[in-house]
Amino acid sequence: MPTPTPEPTEKPTPTPVPLGTRQFGWDHPLSITVPDNWTRWSGGGPSTLVIEVPVDRWIQFTVEPPPEGGSWLDRITSANQLTVGEPVPTEIGGVPGVAVDFELRDDAPICQTEGEPCFQLVPSGFAFWVVLEDRPNRAWIIDLDGTEILILTDAPSAAFDAWVATTEEVLSTLTWSD
Repeated sequence: MPTPTPEPTEKPTPTPVPLGTRQFGWDHPLSITVPDNWTRWSGGGPSTLVIEVPVDRWIQFTVEPPPEGGSWLDRITSANQLTVGEPVPTEIGGVPGVAVDFELRDDAPICQTEGEPCFQLVPSGFAFWVVLEDRPNRAWIIDLDGTEILILTDAPSAAFDAWVATTEEVLSTLTWSD
């Protein structure tokens, strides 16, 4: 009796999410092309814009200053709780700046707000941002007409490189509005 041969099954092709250019109003209005299922998080404020992505991802734009003054690059590179890569030149919406990757050090202290090791990069206000274990971060820091803008994202370690590539594709479509 012949052995039945299993029929090959086709993998379903995912339905792409349509892209659309959206305008986002905040301290520095912008237009950016994002998938339709990316939404503005309602918890931002006039100084912070947060775009939420349906897979536990966010892209945050803020003009909030660092808590102790100085620049965001200084805050990131001088934080003892972080391991920081080399800043590299970048451009967002025609505005030059730097991009820098960073992650939580293995010996970071427990945060009261999270109950686990973390670093509160932006500790308060609408721009609250916490660096967690196994979630590398990238910051893009630009100076738009005398205002420092911090753009942040993170992802689980295994997905970080792919997520940053997607984020940079999206940021390459950004134009600043008047």
